[in-house]
Amino acid sequence: MPVVVTGAVYQLTKTNNLTADPTNPLAQVPAGEIRARGVELEAKAALNANINLTASYTYTDAEYTKDTNLKGKTPEQVPEHMASLWGDYTFNEGPLSGLTLGTGGRFIGSSYGDPANTFKVGSAAVMDAVVKYDLARFGMAGSSLAVNVNNLLDREYVASCFQTYGCFWGAERQVVATATFRF
Repeated sequence: MPVVVTGAVYQLTKTNNLTADPTNPLAQVPAGEIRARGVELEAKAALNANINLTASYTYTDAEYTKDTNLKGKTPEQVPEHMASLWGDYTFNEGPLSGLTLGTGGRFIGSSYGDPANTFKVGSAAVMDAVVKYDLARFGMAGSSLAVNVNNLLDREYVASCFQTYGCFWGAERQVVATATFRF
């Protein structure tokens, strides 16, 4: 059972972030700074010739490190935790050879809805699915047809806010069909 694990540890700094002008409250100046530290992990496993699993996790610790009013606060729309799990089954023999069925879920942790951190947007989890057919058995190696369904259960959730008056719903169920041809 081949398993591939990848990871990354990071620290990013965004400089010249717009912040309130201390001399004019109606203006902003590019003097702020945001620091984000975190870790990303992903594991992929082929359980056998038919079954593949993929899992990922991201942890982010973000903070305004320089700002007129927000120093020490967490930037809005930045979840601390995100994760996903995906599995698929590919038929390699018989009349269904080339068909792949897959499903998985995505988790987005809670995040602050405003720069002052006065309220949080709740976490959300959604399921996705795919049906894919590899056209190699018809002499078209690398070509495929697929139908992906994002937010399979059509879950309603608030995806993000940028103030108490400006929140956005997460994407409704989406069905996307693709055809990929390689020559």
